[in-house]
Amino acid sequence: EDVDLYLDRNCEGTWETLGLATTTNDGDHEPVEGVEDTGGRVFFEIPAAMRLGVGRHRILFVVRGDHSSGEQLIDVLPASTRFVVTDVDGTQTESETAAWGSLLTGTGPGAQPHGAEALHAFARRGYVILYLTARPEWLEPRTHAWLDEMGYPPGLVHTTLGGTGATGAPAQTFKTEELAALEARFPDGLAWGIGNTDTDAASYVSTGLPADRIVSYRFDATGATRMDDYAELVTLAEALPAICE
Repeated sequence: EDVDLYLDRNCEGTWETLGLATTTNDGDHEPVEGVEDTGGRVFFEIPAAMRLGVGRHRILFVVRGDHSSGEQLIDVLPASTRFVVTDVDGTQTESETAAWGSLLTGTGPGAQPHGAEALHAFARRGYVILYLTARPEWLEPRTHAWLDEMGYPPGLVHTTLGGTGATGAPAQTFKTEELAALEARFPDGLAWGIGNTDTDAASYVSTGLPADRIVSYRFDATGATRMDDYAELVTLAEALPAICE
């Protein structure tokens, strides 16, 4: 399928034509940023003359054949960016399996008390929030929608690229590799890590993050600091110096 790409630079509401791409068959394209070509994907290199500056940008993909469409947000961040990374299931949702149950009921899971408030406190101090979840790729839009509905601050959402997601050791491997990629691009960029399992904590520990900056929510995890109430984290975050100071 031919796909037209349009760019809303800096999310200002003005669209410009970006280019044309064609969806792939399996293996047509070399992997990019760890994304394997499993077919039906769009790979497009933004022309140098249209290079994106620091900021948030929106890409609109429109299939020429039937005019179906999809969107992507691209955040271009300076190398000095500092991140707060949080798991989602059980850490921000009301339980580890609540999101899966909501697929049957059609009602989104509840959120942990003060979780959104804590992340907003970090965001006000200048940190960028990365929601790192081992959910399957097809749940990414639903994850964005839930975070918005529950009042969480805007941020980056990274899921696995598979159709089934991951748990246990595979989830730890996925998160460890994602954090290593983050550190490679943003040296010392990981400032805080939040989770609710041993595997979450182990992935943060692998980066060298000290225990006092790894929060384990209502769980005693090796190498992490247990916290039973996110209201404590709100107070802690609000006391931090702003990134730009």
